[in-house]
Amino acid sequence: MSNHIPFIYNYCDRWCERCTMTSHCAIFVPGKKGALEETTNEKNEALWESVGDNLAKATELIKKEIERRGIVITAEDIKKAATEQEAKTAFTDNHELNHLSAKYWTIARPILHSIDMDKFASKSIQEVELGIKSTEEQQKQLNELELNLEVLHFYLFFINAKCNRAISGLLDEDEWDEDEDSDIPNDTLGSAKIALLTTRRSISAWVEIMEHNIFSEDEILPVLSLLQKIEAMIIHYFSKVEVYKRPGFDD
Repeated sequence: MSNHIPFIYNYCDRWCERCTMTSHCAIFVPGKKGALEETTNEKNEALWESVGDNLAKATELIKKEIERRGIVITAEDIKKAATEQEAKTAFTDNHELNHLSAKYWTIARPILHSIDMDKFASKSIQEVELGIKSTEEQQKQLNELELNLEVLHFYLFFINAKCNRAISGLLDEDEWDEDEDSDIPNDTLGSAKIALLTTRRSISAWVEIMEHNIFSEDEILPVLSLLQKIEAMIIHYFSKVEVYKRPGFDD
């Protein structure tokens, strides 16, 4: 698996605290409860400082590699790349999968932020005191709820980001529509696969949360409907996504 470490950013869909490769991951926040939720908080200055540091390191590595290979980049090359990137950005921004996956986090985010865990915990304690459920059942329920909420927070923006990365690859069909048995990671299909897996994992988490009666069906059913549409659309636009195996992850 170590041979595939450089591709972790593009192909990882594992929940950090359960991943066996966190020592190689630049986005893992170790040893802090609730760290996953913080990765979705745009006001987290430490997070963005870390992102900036990683981008600076990446830029330096690219510069060194360009110099090592003796590559000369002209003004014309830069202009051409900018034009191609503008076209790719416009294509991605206007794609229906982008609109749908962005709508998901727009609707789901305020619902997740509305949860009153103190109220839920108090109700749970009362159920134990009344003998409705045991302490063990209460603890199991709280652990399951916390896990599912962490998953939903972590994948909240992730689904849209991976959908967009996959969408941008549709313009380079000759590059991504390659042999299924190739050992070379396919960025487009890999991103689509992650988007699909995390969409399904989010559907599962929402369904499990419904069982705790924290939200009404009127709140959650529209979210589930969106996720199911996203799932179907990913399969529609990336026909090989179900059978594609990410080197180092699905082997």
